[in-house]
Amino acid sequence: MGSSTGKKPAKRLSLALPDRRFRTHAGNAAHAIDGVDGRSQVGRRFGQVAAQVAADIGGPEVMSEAQIQLARTTAGLVVLREQLDRRLARRRRVDVADYTRLSNSLTRVLSAIGIKRLPRDVTPPTIEQYAAQVRRQRDAA
Repeated sequence: MGSSTGKKPAKRLSLALPDRRFRTHAGNAAHAIDGVDGRSQVGRRFGQVAAQVAADIGGPEVMSEAQIQLARTTAGLVVLREQLDRRLARRRRVDVADYTRLSNSLTRVLSAIGIKRLPRDVTPPTIEQYAAQVRRQRDAA
């Protein structure tokens, strides 16, 4: 299946989640980025994030090429942001403007993919609800 230029077609990123037995802590995607050893921590994490994003939007079999590219962009931004997070955790200097731009870009890409923040109800219970909950817990013990 060669083209007129004689080059091999580019290998598509596999966005299927690997079998749990073969995943490492950071994930497992051996060919996530051309020229990057997929066994490296960054390569594995990139593949894991891309696969998780793909799963969130229906899986690679139903994704368009644009969605695949957005999933890859998301993975790259997440890996970069996590590197900055590690620097912060180690009390190293991080450019706040760079961190903010990276976070805002990630938010925009996730929004473009269609992943929305799902708010969670944090309304405290009424005093009556709380008292009933305490009674149920006491009765169950």
